[in-house]
Amino acid sequence: MAANSVENHTENVTIEPLLAKRMRKDPDATTRKSVVVLTRGNVGLRDGMVFMPNTIEMAILKKPDKGQFKTNINFSSNMTETDVKSILMENFPILRDRRFYCASVVNYRTRLEFHGERRIWDGRFIKKVIKGNSALYVFVEEVW
Repeated sequence: MAANSVENHTENVTIEPLLAKRMRKDPDATTRKSVVVLTRGNVGLRDGMVFMPNTIEMAILKKPDKGQFKTNINFSSNMTETDVKSILMENFPILRDRRFYCASVVNYRTRLEFHGERRIWDGRFIKKVIKGNSALYVFVEEVW
């Protein structure tokens, strides 16, 4: 009986690592993100960098009547820049007829990072850069 229990233990040890492998999610599955729209009046500009509003200003921007914050906007990896632009304009009328760019935050949420050239990202890049519960930030150029 002792030999049998050792044999079972050895069998379990060799099988367990196979069970411990993480299952990968469907790469084309949609992910829900919160999106915050920031205008030039909401941020600080210095040396070509865009700095985030303070906590109180962010709380004001996230109020529903401002129309600059929404949760649970769906993005998928197979969305093009045009698809992302359409989704953002549908959800935020403030973006219509304006130039805007996608960004994430860095340095403990103090500065926007555009990850290269300022542009609208495709779904794959959003999924790659905006991890977990992090929000997607949209910076609006005040060009009339």
